Amino acid sequence: MRILIASAILISPFAATAQADEPPSDLTKAVAAAIKLLEAEQYEKFITTHAHPGELNKLLQTRTLEELVRKVAKNKGKHLVAALKQTQSLEPKLSESGKKATYLIKIPNRTAKQSMVFEKVDDIWRIRN
Repeated sequence: MRILIASAILISPFAATAQADEPPSDLTKAVAAAIKLLEAEQYEKFITTHAHPGELNKLLQTRTLEELVRKVAKNKGKHLVAALKQTQSLEPKLSESGKKATYLIKIPNRTAKQSMVFEKVDDIWRIRN
């Protein structure tokens, strides 16, 4: 029994480190993790860990990851943080399957609300749009 407890204590930090790069499977925590990366200006990590893989692959067909990072750094990062922060005080509309969450957010200088969509891919919430 002591060996099992000692093994668990020794292995736990390594398991936590291995999963640290993955966005959390809980939507609220995934949003918080995305905000944290954007505020720390870790744009490449944000893109590679929080963007929907299908959407990211489409974007990478016409531009490089470095170009996407520059675009987010130049003008999209602040807007994304603001949008993500809005979702923290809202309830999403969930699809019947529970794998898609849509938030209606207010974009400055626009009269209509815009949607921010998250989709669960392999049990991880990713930003769809």
